[in-house]
Amino acid sequence: MMLRFRISEQARKQKLALSIQQSIASEIYINGITVERFGHISENADEVTALDPMWKPVPINLSSDSIQTIVIRFAVQPELRYTTLYGATNPILSVEIMSYDQAVKIFRHVNNTWIYFLIIGILSMLLIVHISFYITYPEQNANLYLSLYAFSLILSSIFKILYYYNGLGNIFLGDSSGQFIFGNLSFFLVFVAYFFALLTIYRFLNIKHGWFSLFILIVIILSLFLNTGVYDLGWKLGGALSQLLVYLTIIRLSYI
Repeated sequence: MMLRFRISEQARKQKLALSIQQSIASEIYINGITVERFGHISENADEVTALDPMWKPVPINLSSDSIQTIVIRFAVQPELRYTTLYGATNPILSVEIMSYDQAVKIFRHVNNTWIYFLIIGILSMLLIVHISFYITYPEQNANLYLSLYAFSLILSSIFKILYYYNGLGNIFLGDSSGQFIFGNLSFFLVFVAYFFALLTIYRFLNIKHGWFSLFILIVIILSLFLNTGVYDLGWKLGGALSQLLVYLTIIRLSYI
């Protein structure tokens, strides 16, 4: 794919960058010079590795010509699965030219994970406190369920961090498949945590949980297959149904 574009004199006075999101493997050239490679392109389709840089800024140097040429060589990784969790749109290729400072600002906003480290810290304290209570007084197993609630959300937050970091190609799989795997694991564990929160309420109120709690657990497990099996609509249906059942049960318990 080849594009030609004109840069104004005002734009030339500032540092420019490409802001890129993609669902493919690509090699980017500007005026015949290699700028960046994301993923791996091969004539053998089985060796193609897609990678989404998730708006990673790519600094560019332009020539003195009035017309600049950008060439993008790309390939599609076969059988790669995608998800729209956490706002992912999965464009084939989206490239924007902007100031470097603006590109960095967008990148930091999209890939800001510090809040998840804070959540992990808070939940870890909750986990330590209530698992200590359970060890001291095992008859009150509500503390065990609350500990499992915190542990599930800790794992969910870790997988969400990996969702973003794997998109940068920094760890583990090194391609966009990590976004599908870690995204769905993170999403599923949120509802597992909801279920443990529900069990905690049952035990604190000393109410026996019957067949409906088992039904909710089955729905949560089935939602994982719905989330991963049906693109976009799957997680919206599976997640919404699981969340609705848990919330309705909590509301019902509040009136007992």
